[in-house]
Order: sequence, then C-alpha cells, then structure tokens
Amino acid sequence: PDGAAPAIEDLGDMQGPLKERVEAMEARILRETLIRHRWNKTRAAQELGLSRVGLRNKLERYGLERNSNIETLNGDAA
Repeated sequence: PDGAAPAIEDLGDMQGPLKERVEAMEARILRETLIRHRWNKTRAAQELGLSRVGLRNKLERYGLERNSNIETLNGDAA
C-alpha cells in the first residue's frame, strides 16, 4: 500500500455528521500531502489532482498554513 488510504481504525474514531467527517479527512489528506512534499504546493497539487488555485482555496478553507506546529507528520518541527 502507498499510504493513501487511512487505516480502518482511524475512520472508526471519527464521529459526527458526514460532512464534518469528510472535511476532517480532506484537511488531514491536504496536511499530510503538503508535509510529504515539504510544503511544495505545486507538487502537492499535482499529486492531489488539483490546480494550485484549487489547493490554495482548500488551504484557506481549512486554515492550513506552514508553521512549526504542522511541519511533520508526527507533529515534531522539522
């Protein structure tokens, strides 16, 4: 597996309306993809099948921006 799909146990922990769950998963996927690409938005957008503008809009929607709190997948600053 390439790690693209979340583990089943991760999905089981999610609660709330479907829309909120989908948004939480989308934000997580965006964050993990950006970290994997060291916040290179062009590469992240390509992997996700988005335009750079589309990616930027999603980042604004979810309040995601590069900072020391979300630099790495495990939460440790790089």
